[in-house]
Amino acid sequence: CKKRAGERKMKKLTSRERVRRAVRGHDVDMIPLMLQIEPHTILTLATKVRPPKNPIKAAAWKALADFSANFPNKDIGQYMTLLSLNYAKDYFSELGGDFSDYLWTPIPLWFRGAGFKEDKLFIKDMYGEKHFIGGQYLEMGELPCPDKDTLASYQFPDVSHPVNFSHVRIARRANPDAFMLGCAPGVQDWGQRFHPMQSIYTGMIEYPEIIKGFFEKLCDHSLVIIRGMLEAGCDAICVQDDYGTQQSMLISKKMWTEFTYPMIKRQIEEIHACGGIAMLHSCGVVAPLLDKLADAGLDVLHPFQPLPGNDLAAAKKEYGNRLCFATGMCVQRIGQLSPEDAYKDIVGTAKVAAEGGRFILAHTNGLQNDTPIENLKAMFEAIDDVRAFRF
Repeated sequence: CKKRAGERKMKKLTSRERVRRAVRGHDVDMIPLMLQIEPHTILTLATKVRPPKNPIKAAAWKALADFSANFPNKDIGQYMTLLSLNYAKDYFSELGGDFSDYLWTPIPLWFRGAGFKEDKLFIKDMYGEKHFIGGQYLEMGELPCPDKDTLASYQFPDVSHPVNFSHVRIARRANPDAFMLGCAPGVQDWGQRFHPMQSIYTGMIEYPEIIKGFFEKLCDHSLVIIRGMLEAGCDAICVQDDYGTQQSMLISKKMWTEFTYPMIKRQIEEIHACGGIAMLHSCGVVAPLLDKLADAGLDVLHPFQPLPGNDLAAAKKEYGNRLCFATGMCVQRIGQLSPEDAYKDIVGTAKVAAEGGRFILAHTNGLQNDTPIENLKAMFEAIDDVRAFRF
C-alpha cells in the first residue's frame, strides 16, 4: 500500500500475494480490494452497471434477475435472489476483487428442515434457529435458546468432519492464487443468534456465569471451525462479531474485557497457530478497543466505520504499524451522497487509510440495493483510482 503512482513499477502480484503483502505493510502493485455486496445489488451490477464480459455469464445473471423478479410468490422470488451468492466469487474476481470468502460447512449441509408458520416459509439450520424468508434477507426467527436454562444446556453441533470443509479444499485446488477468507463466529454477535440480544447483555449482570459458559462453548466451537478452514486452504479467518453501535460500544470496555476479550484472544491465537491471518469484523464504534486488539495480535480490522467515535487518522497514527485497516467505502454514504461526493468520500478516506501502508480498500458492510446506479458507477471510478494510487 506504500507504492505511489510514478514510482518504480513492480511485477503484477496474484491476489494471494497482494493481500498478504498489504497486511504485513509491504509494497504492493495495487491496493487490495475487498468487495461486500448484497445479493440484490449484485444482480443490479451484473445486469445494469458492469455485466460480465462473457456473454453466457451475462445472460445467466439476467435470467436469474428476471426469474426472481417475476416469480409468483414474492418471498420465494426474493429467496431466489440469494442464489446469486453462489456465483458471486467469480464475478467479484472479474470486478477486481481480491478476496474469496467462505462459510464453514457447504450451504446444503446447514439445513435441517423447512416449513411454514403463519404463511411464512422458514428454514431451520444446524444450530436450531429458524430463518424466515422475506424481503432481502433471511430474517432471524425463533432462537434455539430463549431462556437462560436452554442457553446453559445448549450443545453445539460437531463440525469437525472433513466434509464440512470440502468446499474450501475444492476451491483451493481450483484457485491456487486466490486469497481465501474463511469465516468464524464471534461470541457477541453470534450469541444473539441463540439468545435474545437484550438478554445476552442483561445476562452479563443477572447470570454472568451462564453467559461466560456459553461464550466459552461458542469459542470452542469456533476453534474447530478455524482449524478446519485453515487446514483446508484458507489464508485468513474473519471472526464475525459486533462490538459497537453507531454512537458507542454496546457494552463498557470493562465488561468487554471481562466477557469477550478472552474469547477473541483465543481465536486470534488459534488462527496464528494454524498459520493464518487473523481478521475481525465489528461494526460500530470500536476505537476504544484498538489497544487490546493490537495487543492480542489482530492482523486486520474491518471495517472501522467512519463515525464520530472512530477517528481513522488517529487510529492509523497510533496503530498503523500493527493493524491493517480494511475500510474506505462506507455503504451508508455511497447511496446517500451525490455521485460526485460519493467518489470524493471514497478517495478521501482511502488517502487517510493508505498512509504508511497496511490498507485494504473494502466496503464497510454489504452494499445495499437502494444505491443509485450513477453512484455505483462513481464507486467503481473511485475504486479504479484508489487501487492505482491516484489520490
